[in-house]
Amino acid sequence: MWPLASFVLRAAWDTLKRFPAPLAAAVVTSTLLIREQHELWTDRDDLLMFTLATSLGLPLGTALTLLAERPPRWLERVWAPRLWAFLVTALGLIAYGMHLDGRRGQGDAYIMRYAQLSCAAHLAVAFAPFMRRTEGVTRGVWQLGRHLFLRLPLSAVYALVVFGGLALALAAVVNLFDVNIDEARYFELWVVCTFVLQTWHFLAGIPRDFDALARDDAYPRALRIFAQFVLLPLLGLYLVILYAYASKISISGTLPVGWVGWMVSAAGAFGMLALLLLFPARQGPMGRFVRRVETAFHLAILPLLGLLFVSLWVRVEAYGVTEPRYFLFVLGVWLAAASIYRLRWGRRALTWIPASLCLVAIATSLGPWGALAVSRTSQSNRLTALLQKNDRMMGPSKRGGVVSAEDEREMSRILDYLIETHGKEALSRWPGPSGLVQNASDFLSVRNLEYVERYGNHPDTVTFYGDQRKPLDIRGYAWLVPFQLYAGSSSAADLAPFALAMADDDLSISISEGGTARASISLMPVIERARAEHPRGKSMTDPMSISTESGGWRLQLLITHLHAERRGQSWAVLNCGGTLLIAK
Repeated sequence: MWPLASFVLRAAWDTLKRFPAPLAAAVVTSTLLIREQHELWTDRDDLLMFTLATSLGLPLGTALTLLAERPPRWLERVWAPRLWAFLVTALGLIAYGMHLDGRRGQGDAYIMRYAQLSCAAHLAVAFAPFMRRTEGVTRGVWQLGRHLFLRLPLSAVYALVVFGGLALALAAVVNLFDVNIDEARYFELWVVCTFVLQTWHFLAGIPRDFDALARDDAYPRALRIFAQFVLLPLLGLYLVILYAYASKISISGTLPVGWVGWMVSAAGAFGMLALLLLFPARQGPMGRFVRRVETAFHLAILPLLGLLFVSLWVRVEAYGVTEPRYFLFVLGVWLAAASIYRLRWGRRALTWIPASLCLVAIATSLGPWGALAVSRTSQSNRLTALLQKNDRMMGPSKRGGVVSAEDEREMSRILDYLIETHGKEALSRWPGPSGLVQNASDFLSVRNLEYVERYGNHPDTVTFYGDQRKPLDIRGYAWLVPFQLYAGSSSAADLAPFALAMADDDLSISISEGGTARASISLMPVIERARAEHPRGKSMTDPMSISTESGGWRLQLLITHLHAERRGQSWAVLNCGGTLLIAK
């Protein structure tokens, strides 16, 4: 047992000496997370943003350490490269933490930028030790990726088992010995296992001899089977579905729906992953098959990328640029460039894949061309156009006129985005008659406009929320039956002997007594009244009632909330709730 324990301790020490920067970042991140948990995650904590910054040190420190171990020619003469890697990581994280702290209270844009930088740092790990042009670079990049790809889930399993075992031990001590242990200890245990133990185990599995990786011909059979018999059939299925949809809209002459762009990008990413996992097979007996599959995929994805760009154009033309649409466009351009590159030149290099994606992630996080800046400019221009259209740039309109509910809804959503993502300072472009306002409702109010709730009504939807706190007048009725119903659900409001359920048309409520149908009440009057009286989806209004008589019964249906959507020429109620009053 001791030789094995000695081996584990020696391996842990060697890993610490090799990767001091990411392990230090893991320890600091764990410490700050535990401190944040004790502070109950309040925004007043000065170290909240530094916690986010230090977590970036895990991939960044790993990438810089690997770069220092096998630097390119222009870095070979740098003195103590590992020390420099540690210092650059530490100083970079401190500077980034100070930058994030300075952005406190200025919206959530920092979260998206952090995600982009984290993605870039993780991608850099895959090619950092192979920036020197030597023989076998392509094979080395693939083998390093294989080791990382297989090591990560193994490290996660180790961390999960250790956490589960220790958490169970704590629970046993609490229940068997009546020991009082704060529940916060479980969270602290999870943080240490996830950020320290898992990181340590993962880093210990990163190969040291990169020249040996460049000569390694190993190709696990499980990976080949997974790629050939799982990923490729699924990829083929996705492509068939997308081409069938493209044929459908071509025949019908309609424009593609917005989400098809994500399906195309997912198929492209799925295909690239499958081809990467099959890459070593190009040199074996399957080489001809793999090369044909690769060519077929790149030829098939290009027309679908045209579908992606058309769907993006439709959405941007109607609603402007947002960060998801920006990233979808960038990913589409990258996939198109990658496919043309492979078809035209047929290069076998792999380094360009993680390297180009890393550069794209960094480039799109910075400058006026970045995702956040372009989206903010686009949405600000849309808001300006809507204000100018309704003569509300600086305040209420001097010529009067009624602003449509659709325009007020669009302005409300744009303001929500600008304030939530970029902070209140994003509204300084439109000062208004009383200076800078604090929220979207005030911004519209000083211009004699009405803020529309986020889940307010749309031309194809109806949302109604009544005030459920008001007393009900039940004089003249013998029974009161509360209900909550959902479309397509077999459940019903069952208060024996009465039962209520959504009818098959999703537009009526059927009422039965003792299993015998007694009446059916259509909800269409409620939908029409909600559209007419509450086009902006106001909440806390009076419940809507429907009175009817059927089979000797006198019924009054009080609807307190309802959500419906248009389906073709008719409507369907997705859910509704309220009270039914019954008199015989």
